[in-house]
Amino acid sequence: MQHRLLLVSIVSLVAGCGAESTASGRTSGGGADDVRVGGDTEGFGDASVTDAALQDTGLADTAGEETTPADTELADTAVEDTTPADTGSPDTTPADTGTADTTPADTGVADTGSEAPGPLPDMGSAPLGFLGSVPIGSSGGACGTGSWWWGFNVGSDNMRPGGNCIACHAGNGGPDYTFAGTVMAGYNDADDCRGVPNVQVEILDANGNLALTMTANAAGNFSSTNGGVELPYSARVRIGDRVREMTTQTYNGDCNSCHTTAGADLAPGRVVLP
Repeated sequence: MQHRLLLVSIVSLVAGCGAESTASGRTSGGGADDVRVGGDTEGFGDASVTDAALQDTGLADTAGEETTPADTELADTAVEDTTPADTGSPDTTPADTGTADTTPADTGVADTGSEAPGPLPDMGSAPLGFLGSVPIGSSGGACGTGSWWWGFNVGSDNMRPGGNCIACHAGNGGPDYTFAGTVMAGYNDADDCRGVPNVQVEILDANGNLALTMTANAAGNFSSTNGGVELPYSARVRIGDRVREMTTQTYNGDCNSCHTTAGADLAPGRVVLP
């Protein structure tokens, strides 16, 4: 009987503990509810973090979009800067073209006679038959050398500077020249005025090749009987590094017939010292 009462007491005690446990369980449950509410709060916190992550992702996307156009614009700018530099290069070419313009200018001097004859070289002694005054009975005129032929040496290569040598020889039995003339000190020097010695007269054939060279004598006269030059020809006059050149061609080898005191057939006047 005592054992049974002890058992009942133990059962009651256990039951009472269970009740308290149940009550505690409810209290814990309430705490659990609090935990769940707290859990929910933490869930909202997680959602906020997720939103922040999404925002971070959006920022990353935005940064990507900003980086790409920046690179594209720089690339475009580089191409545009390079192109004008290439375009500017041909502007240098007209400087090379301007150099060619010098040649026609130099050549034109011989044609138009716009450039004054060069200074006289060492003239040496006047040949026999020349004096420093106008011959008796001569009309005189300009004479750049100040020396005149007086007619005392007929038949000499020094006679009659400025005269039409080939035409005169054809009617008076003189040498049969193919080229002849006089280099004078001035465009308008008169007949019988002494010319300039030691000047080279070069004949260029129809193809522009140097075919013949003559040297003016003490009276300034030059001549040749060479008949092998291909016509039409042109000529140039040279002394040292100075040159005067024709730019037209002709068949007439009697130079003084065109290169007269006043000039004929478009000649500017005398064949003059360069």
